[in-house]
Formats: sequence, C-alpha cells, structure tokens
Amino acid sequence: SSPERVEEYYKGIPGIKEIAVVGVPSPSGEGSRIGAGVVVEDGFDWGSDVDLVQRRIEEKINLRSKEVPAHLRLEHVRILKDLPKTTTLKVKRNALRSRLQESEGDKATAGKTDAVGIGTERNETVSPEIAELFVGLVPSMARDRKGVAEVQLNSTLQFDLGLDSMAIIELVSRVERRFGLKLSEQEVPSIHKVEDLVRKLAGHEEDSGDKKRTDDFQRQFKESYELEHIPARPGKAVRAFFDTSRMIYRAAWNMEVCGIENLPTEGPVLLCPNHVMSGDGLLVAAALPPRLREDFCCFGREDMLNRFPGNYARHIVKAISVSPHKNILKSLHAGMKALLDKRVLLIHPEGGRTRDGEIQPFKPGAARISMVTGVPMTPVWIEGALDVYPAGQVFPSLFSGGGKRLQLRIHFGKPIYPSKSESDYEEARRLTQLLEESVREMANQ
Repeated sequence: SSPERVEEYYKGIPGIKEIAVVGVPSPSGEGSRIGAGVVVEDGFDWGSDVDLVQRRIEEKINLRSKEVPAHLRLEHVRILKDLPKTTTLKVKRNALRSRLQESEGDKATAGKTDAVGIGTERNETVSPEIAELFVGLVPSMARDRKGVAEVQLNSTLQFDLGLDSMAIIELVSRVERRFGLKLSEQEVPSIHKVEDLVRKLAGHEEDSGDKKRTDDFQRQFKESYELEHIPARPGKAVRAFFDTSRMIYRAAWNMEVCGIENLPTEGPVLLCPNHVMSGDGLLVAAALPPRLREDFCCFGREDMLNRFPGNYARHIVKAISVSPHKNILKSLHAGMKALLDKRVLLIHPEGGRTRDGEIQPFKPGAARISMVTGVPMTPVWIEGALDVYPAGQVFPSLFSGGGKRLQLRIHFGKPIYPSKSESDYEEARRLTQLLEESVREMANQ
C-alpha cells in the first residue's frame, strides 16, 4: 500500500498537525515496518510535561489504529519539530526515513533532540519473570536476557519493542503456559503496553488445582480448535468446477505441474505458495490431484471475500476468512482445525500479493500452524501468473506483448517438517526462513 493511503487513516487526529508515513527497516533486520513522523499542533494544549505529551500522542494513535486494517497500522512513530520537505512542500520521504532511523538509534536522547519517542518513559522496570516472556521476541533479546532493560512497564509492544502480530500471539501463548491465564480474543487487541499485560496478570487468581501448566503448545489450543468453524468439503458441483478450471488452464496457458511426487496421497497438507494474483487459490487447487482437491480450503482476506467476485469464489475455494481489522487468532485456529480434520489448507506466507513479481518477506503464520499441528509445510512456486493476470487488469492475457503464448507452471517443493525447539518463536523464524529459501530456490531454477 502507498504511504498516502496509510496517512489518510491517521489524518484528523486532534492535536496532530501533520503526519507523514514511510517504510523503515524492522529492528530484527528482516523486512520493514510502517513508520511515521508526526508534527504536533502549536496551539494545542498538551501541557508542559514532555512525558505526558508522548503518552497522549501514543494513546491517540493507538485509539485510531483500532479502526485501521492490521496490515496498515503504524508500527514506529516519532514526534518531529517539522517534516523534511521540498520547495514545493512535498515530503522528502528518504530524508524522513533517515530521521526516523536516527531517532531509533538514539532513544537515550529522546525529548532533547528533534525526535521524541512514542512511549519512551522507561523508568519502571519489570520483574525477571515478566522480562523472561520477551526473550526471543524482542530483537535485542534474541536468545537470552541481554537487552532486558528495554522491557519497561510503559514500553509499547509495537512501537518500543518492535513486536509484530505473530510475536504478540507467541507472547500470549507464553502467558497461558507459564501463568495459566487464558486471554480471550477480545482481550488481546487491548494489550498495547507491558503494563497492560502486567495488570491482567495481577488481576488473575490462578487455581493450581484446575489449571495445569504445560509446554505442549498443541494442547494449549485444543479447546480453541473445537470451537472454530471450518468450511465444508467441496461438493460435486465444486469438484466439477475444479476439473473444468484445470482443463481451461491447460488449454489456454498450457499449465504444467511439477513436483507432484512431493505431495502425499491424502491430507492433511499445508500448501504455502507465493502470492501473485487474486485467483492463486483456484489455480493451485486445479493443479492438485483429484483426491487432494476434494479436501481443499484456503485463507482469504475478509474484505476481498465480501465483494464481487470474492463473495462467489469463497464458496468454491472454501475460504477461511482472515480480517485485518480483527485478531487473527480465530482464523489461525480455524486453519489448524482444518488440518486436524485432514484437509488441504493453502496459506500465502507473504501475507499480500506482489505487484512487481518480487517475492516479499515471508511472515511466520504458516510456520506457527505447522508447529502446532505437526503438519509439514509444502512450498509452492507459481510461475507465469503475473504475466497472465497482472494487478489492475480486467481480463487475463493469452499472449505476451511480442505475441508469444503465455504459460503457467506450478511447482510443488519438498515438505519442510517442524521440530521441537526450546523457543517456539525462534523455531517459527527458522522454519519461515527455510520456507522462503525453498520458494526462492524454485523461482531461480
């Protein structure tokens, strides 16, 4: 999405004069996150307390973020005296990115320079037991408690500690395992700061006779699986549609399928393809052997599934709705339940479709599902789809600009199996890296 689109969501916040958005490197060094420079209104009564100004800005942005799709929410915010602009008053986004990175690397002087950190009041430390929850999640606490000073009561999970949605899910699962506190789907989005989590723990009275701590991650989610609804298996009409689609793909684009030997004869199967076009799910389903097509289902964005043609396609590909506005735990649980029901589940590890054909950084959602269910991830490379159906084009193309007939190829790679690990989050990162490398290797062959 463009910076301007994100800015539109955050415009009109009382007390904020200007806001400019730019992508900034993630603290982990993997991918990027959405950052913003904010200029406060001169005449707005924030008070003389700098820390109070920071807290109020944070509260206002967090409040607005609840109305913003999850993939467009701000993850890194700095208050600036002014925004770098050209003589025509356009924002210099490269210069803004540099200033945001400089302020990130110099938080110790926040409030004394032109950059003020969101949520940077860090004079209240947490207990060692609470700090232990963040080991492996906060980039500076990769494998041990080095960097524990970063975890303060007033630290925000996203802005200060750099936790993405999957890291927050891992944090919630650790709280459940170590303290026996079961957080509902409605409670998770309300945890913005470390102190919010501590407050919930303080109000929780653990009954050791009824709640047994366990390190078995799959057991922790068993009750949730049973509550989630999964799409029914495709009926005769849908199976006939898949068969027809396969014939069309072969006739129109000479679709070639490679690596069928890497697929099992029956479910469960976790398919992880690159995301090129909105019809990826149907394309991969058509490439599967008939027995696996009968058990097919996939994840799909709720906003896409609620409008044409997604509202029709969701019944064909048996889509599990994923809403960027809501907590994704419910959708993940539904996907896990589908696999436990020996279904074939498709998930796009990139999280969104590419616009230029380049593979985007993979997110750990597929790895988390694999770890919980024990089902290996099958990497899938979709080749040629961007030429056939580029973003913004109404109808697919049969020929290239030079008159050459276009071709589709679907490559199924060797499955990637999860393993036991001392750190669930570290294992998820390892599996995600292996998955991305496997897809890129198929793309380069």
